[in-house]
Amino acid sequence: MRQSLENTSKIWICWDVPEHPPEAGVKVLSFLWPKDEEDFIQANPQCEIIRGRIFCRNFKERARQIYIQITAQIGVVKNLSGKTFREALKNKYGESVWWFHKVSEKDCETQPVFDQIIQVLAIAELASQDEASRLSLFGCPGAIELVLKEKFFIEESCLQVKASGPSCLIVLLKRAKFALAMILETLYLKQLLKPPQKIGNVVLSGLWEVSVSKDKNGQVSDRYYKSLPDELMKRSLSPFWLVWFEQAAGVLKSRRTIADSVGTLQGDARFCIAQIFLTPWDIIHMFCNFKYGQVFAGYEKLKEFHRVFKVDGLDFYPLFKKYLREGFLDWTIPREELISLAHRRFAERYSPRCVLSFLDLFIFARAVYSGIKGGCQSSMLLDMQHASCSREKIFYMIDPKLEKAGIPDHDPMPQPDIVFAMGELGQNIFMESGFTKEQVLATGSARYTNVKIQKSQLFPKEKKDWTVLIVSGMDVDAEMHMVDCVHAAFQDQPDVKILLRFHPLADIRKHPRFSQYVQRIECTKGTSLDEDISKADFILFSYSTVGEESLLKGKAVLRWVSEKYDASVFRDIGLVKEFSSIEQLKHIWQEVRQAPDNFLPTLAQQTTVAQQCFFLSQVSAAEQMADKIKEIIL
Repeated sequence: MRQSLENTSKIWICWDVPEHPPEAGVKVLSFLWPKDEEDFIQANPQCEIIRGRIFCRNFKERARQIYIQITAQIGVVKNLSGKTFREALKNKYGESVWWFHKVSEKDCETQPVFDQIIQVLAIAELASQDEASRLSLFGCPGAIELVLKEKFFIEESCLQVKASGPSCLIVLLKRAKFALAMILETLYLKQLLKPPQKIGNVVLSGLWEVSVSKDKNGQVSDRYYKSLPDELMKRSLSPFWLVWFEQAAGVLKSRRTIADSVGTLQGDARFCIAQIFLTPWDIIHMFCNFKYGQVFAGYEKLKEFHRVFKVDGLDFYPLFKKYLREGFLDWTIPREELISLAHRRFAERYSPRCVLSFLDLFIFARAVYSGIKGGCQSSMLLDMQHASCSREKIFYMIDPKLEKAGIPDHDPMPQPDIVFAMGELGQNIFMESGFTKEQVLATGSARYTNVKIQKSQLFPKEKKDWTVLIVSGMDVDAEMHMVDCVHAAFQDQPDVKILLRFHPLADIRKHPRFSQYVQRIECTKGTSLDEDISKADFILFSYSTVGEESLLKGKAVLRWVSEKYDASVFRDIGLVKEFSSIEQLKHIWQEVRQAPDNFLPTLAQQTTVAQQCFFLSQVSAAEQMADKIKEIIL
């Protein structure tokens, strides 16, 4: 067998730089860091080296379909008695906690499953094209290797099978720590704050000090709803914030005491912290409940369960296994159950007319939807799309039948009744997930009420200095590859100044590689987004909504596209120049120096982006939303 394999062709797949060079004629698929990739290509002219960031574009759509299909089908696997997995995971309130599991959320920013499906498909197709049955893997993620070894002979590998015990123990310890922190927080909040006597007729769901905050002078600042509360009051409606407070989850940037953080809410009838409707016993009960893990262990043994993961001749279960198991052990499910319970008790007590969220189909929003409907069936659930998205921003995509409609077990995903979509693209994406046109209103998002089209200003004829602004998003590791590429491309161009603005909830400076770039890249400090954009000649981004905003402001934009998921709207509407390597960016910059005005957006391009991504009109998004909400309530 070994002798026959030696006569077949071989492919190298590199995530890390190999310790020894490949033989002449060997085909190499590179997932290396951009600078490492350029050095590797120059050092090995004897090989055909394929850039994974470019090659993988051919497989993203199929990977997207597979990911949605597998995730939807997991929930409807039936056991021997005919009960679906998500039915078996129902709690005493009739909620299936499958909808609170991170795997069901398909969060491509925190779990690499989607990215790994893309890479597996690319490797399998390249091997098929080359009729290769042997693979050498360098720095390969263990889960990917486990998928590949079922179909290929792995000649070289650094796979280390780790015992699951220590990993599970760490997850459980984090769960216990989170529970203790939540008990202490809740006890203090209940002592400090009291339930309101009454509420407004429009409840705004939020996250205290993440989405909404209040200064010592009583001034409210809402990062997402922006001017919507004021527009509601102009229409004789009364906005009321129902917010979740949580230091334990690590989403709060401040290290302030709870008293300092929520003290300004004492006596403020416009706000209510949801945790005051919980008790320590609720928290203990939820966090000491491990029956869901036992249910999962039973279903995991079924052949029908494993059949779900076998697609296109590959078994993708190793990519999901770790996250499925840990999701039933970590703090996520009990946390979401408590969020739902707090909102249920709030709804039972106050019977809110309507509740507006800005977190779309994220599990936090699902818990809010489930709790509100559980406490008051007549409450209208509304959602305001909080950011632009593409069809690869996969947590926006659900299976219309299995997840949206809840077929076959009558257990649909908790969902809003009405969605305020940012634009035509967002509207179409929600409709592809099963929402009707009547349910998805293209009003724009109040978060981007101030966005408008501005005319581009031509560059000076003899421009000597350039400033590029890198805008990074939530996926810090993916964004670091963009930073590495930009840093290397402009390393020998001193007339180009590089600025970086990172996401407020994802500080890229904490990445272990970032220290390599600090001498050349300057992070913006204490400046507004508008100020940062105005200082830049070019905006470089991967999928941040800042890309669309900058284009509407008349700025030249360039987009980084990696081998991973592509969450940018420009994935679907085009229009923007893209780069995936140092070589490509250098070539683009040569064109910039020759004719920079060619990179400025045209009015036609700006109009397309405005319609597809923001639905700009003479009436602001906040005004349109307020009008629709008034219609719904009255």
